[in-house]
Amino acid sequence: MNKIILMLMIMLVSINFVSAANDANIEISRAYSSPSSVEPGKDVSLTIEIENIGDADSEDVFIELILDNVPFAPSNGASTRNVGDLDEDDEYSATFSLVANNDVESGTYKIPVEVTYKYDKDITLKSKHKIIRE
Repeated sequence: MNKIILMLMIMLVSINFVSAANDANIEISRAYSSPSSVEPGKDVSLTIEIENIGDADSEDVFIELILDNVPFAPSNGASTRNVGDLDEDDEYSATFSLVANNDVESGTYKIPVEVTYKYDKDITLKSKHKIIRE
């Protein structure tokens, strides 16, 4: 039986914001899955923890899994989580329910994650990350 071993690492891939004074700065602090291995057609939970490490509160925070080019799909139809507001030094944990496609092969898969937030009425930031699933 073909099993996929899951290993999660966080990589900042495209946008890296340097936080100035009085800016919000949200980062993915941890990501993990349960179970740690999954078979084709089976469910897996992916938990992503974020933290506002900046000096200001953030508003309209969203976490989105970009599942277009990976062999996983949301098992409950939701790949976006509306976090709401995340104050300075606050943390938030979002768990996504995924199912591995029936034809998935063992290997390493990079699941893009996009975190979008506002820290000023006129400033919206997007931070793109990839969660590696091995």
